[in-house]
Amino acid sequence: MNLEKIRTDYPKGYKILNEWFFSKYQFDLDNLTRLPDYRVQYDFFDGLGIIMEVLYYKKPTKQFGYIVTHVWDYFQGRTNTRTEAETEGFMKCFEILESRDNE
Repeated sequence: MNLEKIRTDYPKGYKILNEWFFSKYQFDLDNLTRLPDYRVQYDFFDGLGIIMEVLYYKKPTKQFGYIVTHVWDYFQGRTNTRTEAETEGFMKCFEILESRDNE
């Protein structure tokens, strides 16, 4: 995932992610251009109660999809690859995080 896009489009979410990442790995995200892997984002958002799942739709389209749930909100999308599904799903997670009032 492109950290520059997250820094620019979701500054509040980036700040929260950077603080979490530093507390867990003792490393500042400002020194990276992308996250090491998607697992980091799953752990981060799971801890905030924003859950993202990737699904495979074998029939009829052989596509991947994602579902993002948060409290009572539910979002979904479909893509051609797992990587696209994870990227789009996590961008939705950052959108949700950015819109929170209490952070």
